[in-house]
Amino acid sequence: MGIVQLMTPPGSSTTPQDDNIRVLDSAGNPVNDTIKTQYLVRGDIRPNPILMPTPFSRFSQGRTRWIATGASVRRIVTSTADPVRATTDIPQHELKATNYGPDYFFSGVQTTGVTAGYVTHDAEGRYAPTAVMLGNNQNFVTVKRAQSMAMTYRAMSVHVIEVDGNVFPANGSYTNYQARMRNASSTSLEPDFRIVGHTENALYLDATFVDRLPDGIAQVQVLAKFFEVFTDDNEGLGQTYGPKPYYPIANVQIGFAFHKDPSQPALSGDNDANRYPTNVNLFEFDLESTAAAGKREALRKLHYPFVQMMVRFNLDYNYQNPDLPGENPVGPASSKPEVRFLVLPYVY
Repeated sequence: MGIVQLMTPPGSSTTPQDDNIRVLDSAGNPVNDTIKTQYLVRGDIRPNPILMPTPFSRFSQGRTRWIATGASVRRIVTSTADPVRATTDIPQHELKATNYGPDYFFSGVQTTGVTAGYVTHDAEGRYAPTAVMLGNNQNFVTVKRAQSMAMTYRAMSVHVIEVDGNVFPANGSYTNYQARMRNASSTSLEPDFRIVGHTENALYLDATFVDRLPDGIAQVQVLAKFFEVFTDDNEGLGQTYGPKPYYPIANVQIGFAFHKDPSQPALSGDNDANRYPTNVNLFEFDLESTAAAGKREALRKLHYPFVQMMVRFNLDYNYQNPDLPGENPVGPASSKPEVRFLVLPYVY
């Protein structure tokens, strides 16, 4: 005298809607597929049930719209007296280049294999962004002075961290990286701050959301941290499973696509000749390699000024093949990671 609805994650057989429905006999053992079908179809449930696609899954995915990077393609010139939209900064691995950029780069995800694009983690299953090696040949530097809300930089209120020595690049290339402060015991101090600009010996940190630096700052690191993932209100990937090495129960995949002009696609089936990757269902996960034969360099040569970012959440992460279920069936109490920001840096 009502509606019975059985909701399960989809399976992988030819009838995936009922793969995870288990019918038990009187001894508590699962019956075979034939008997299970007899119960479900023209069995104890009347009228005959309709098998529908599941409205929930271990996967969910979001994509941005195509984002324009503006006039980011630059001509290589020999004199700064030439017009704008030009640069004298010729890449060392391609001295005869006629155009340069945008040169996209990223860090923090796996770049090869079946787990490409998923957030990297250590043997404990924890995510930790890479600390950049600085000009002092260390991944940290002593802080000489830390000032909260010290000045305005490009119309933004910023904190200022002054350090010993000229350890940062003079070209400001650590902009949009993150600064992490540490105390005298080398313990990290929360939170991390986005770098909005810098000189060779001072970092300008975004003060938009936190108007005061932490107390006890003794050192600072520059992190190649271009996204922030939280699980259960704690930074990182949350709970893990083992035995060691441990793997996160849930993980996040981050990928990118690029386009010459999304208003003018060159479609042939699933392929778009003006897109990278050309298959409209695929995304690029490797933007780390600077080698001449790397994917990052191949993309730079295309000079594509439009980018699309993809985030895929996997609540049952299988490190051997993320497309298959892992060891932790999805339920109401499943760990649910969230991405709080995502930045794709590029240089001209």
